[in-house]
Amino acid sequence: MAKKNISPKNTINKAIEKWWLFFLFAVLGGAIGFLISMVQNPRYEAVARISTSIDYTISPKIEDYQEDRVIQDTGFLMISDDVLEAVRSNLAAKGIAITHQEMMNSFSMERIDDLWTLRVTSFDPELAEEMANAWMDEAYLQLDTAFQHAQTANSITVYIDSLERCLYADAEEAENYALCAINSTDVITSEILKKTDLLKNELNLSRTINPTLRYSVISYAQTPNEPVFHTRGILILSSVLLGVLAAFTAIVIITGKEKTNG
Repeated sequence: MAKKNISPKNTINKAIEKWWLFFLFAVLGGAIGFLISMVQNPRYEAVARISTSIDYTISPKIEDYQEDRVIQDTGFLMISDDVLEAVRSNLAAKGIAITHQEMMNSFSMERIDDLWTLRVTSFDPELAEEMANAWMDEAYLQLDTAFQHAQTANSITVYIDSLERCLYADAEEAENYALCAINSTDVITSEILKKTDLLKNELNLSRTINPTLRYSVISYAQTPNEPVFHTRGILILSSVLLGVLAAFTAIVIITGKEKTNG
């Protein structure tokens, strides 16, 4: 029995000689991928947009990376489990049942500079719109709540700083500083500790939202008129690659048979 010893050089030469085979298989694979995408049920995408920015009158010297972090934290909150679970509960109250996994597959966000886009896909265009707007409403509600706590935390921080200043102020400075009317060090220290506990609670409720953040809804979702084909390109490309792989496999088999017969 003849021993099969396929040479890489022979295989490459055969592949160059049979280049048309790669082209043919790639075209056939792409066509199959396109046909598969055509028979899939169409999905519709509804989008809602919210703008986020920084109040530069409060933080005029904020660094770019800090600004990016503030805006990024906003996005993390809007797609957090707390928001999505609340959306799922609100939809269920309207008779729209959706699992957490289905939400993970259908809900997505993208950011361009300071603009966040909330995207929801569904086989039903009206359902896509309703889910996207339910998401926007809940995201804005929780964002606004967190922002209010962030502002409260900021006010408490300023107050604590003022009390700490009293501890180290001299007599003349204390007379001109209203908060230092509390002239007992123990009373001031007790007040600082009390406000520190309150600060920790407010910071936790602020969910890392920065008090310099500014946000506004740009647009709510509208019922999409045309389906989207986000997976069509992936299917076609995957099929083309499979076609090329099939052509290469065929070349290897042909080369092996010729080597054996030789």
